[in-house]
Amino acid sequence: MLSKFEQVRTALETNSEIIDQLLQMRQNLLSSYCSIAGLKSNPAFPSYKEVNTFCQDLIDYVSAGHFKVYNEIIDHWKSISFQPTSKINHLYLELSKITEKFVNFSDTYTLSSNLDVYEQFDKDLSFLGECLEKRFALEDLLIKEIEPTLL
Repeated sequence: MLSKFEQVRTALETNSEIIDQLLQMRQNLLSSYCSIAGLKSNPAFPSYKEVNTFCQDLIDYVSAGHFKVYNEIIDHWKSISFQPTSKINHLYLELSKITEKFVNFSDTYTLSSNLDVYEQFDKDLSFLGECLEKRFALEDLLIKEIEPTLL
């Protein structure tokens, strides 16, 4: 996923500070995911603290996307009287669906003291990785759609 991120970042060479912020946050989240998934230097099961930290990073990422980056884009659109297309609205809806999955993952692993939920951790984390990849692809499509409106 990290190498794919670098390809996307290069392909989306932008002049938009808003998009650059989103891509930087994405890179940080990917690094955190790789660490928690044992894809970097620690292949052992992550500690409760590491899981909580990752879940916080995950929620910070989706919150920043929805409440900071997207709001800045919408404010900019209002200033130039731009109306989002149906494709932009559809992409945003799909992103919102994935956000729900992220929140559910976070709720499961940060609010539970029940160790039984951790039996599903590897499976849930793998599913989350698939959701991250889908979300990033949707964000890339959205960026391509909205970038001309930001220049």
